[in-house]
Amino acid sequence: MKKEFLMVRGYHKGIPWTGQEFLEKDGKSWVSDQHMLDERTPVRIRFNVNWQTMRYKYVVEVLNTDSTYRSEVASFGQCEELPAEVQRQRDSPVERPLLSPHH
Repeated sequence: MKKEFLMVRGYHKGIPWTGQEFLEKDGKSWVSDQHMLDERTPVRIRFNVNWQTMRYKYVVEVLNTDSTYRSEVASFGQCEELPAEVQRQRDSPVERPLLSPHH
């Protein structure tokens, strides 16, 4: 079975995040696996991008213990597409362009 996924590498004020997010397709969004913020608070990342304008919405969804939606914290910005040569140099298995959200 072929799954679509997106790798997101972010920068805050020019400083790269420590890792990359691997997100799976979920309707019109891309979503991460759930992670535990603390003992009782699951969270997940949801990423929406407009491929024409490269504008994005990056959301941390806070969930209830039964995985239902509770609240979110969002940020917005613009991505830039990395050239295919850069993707190949990093041995990236990404089917979509790598995106680099920046503020």
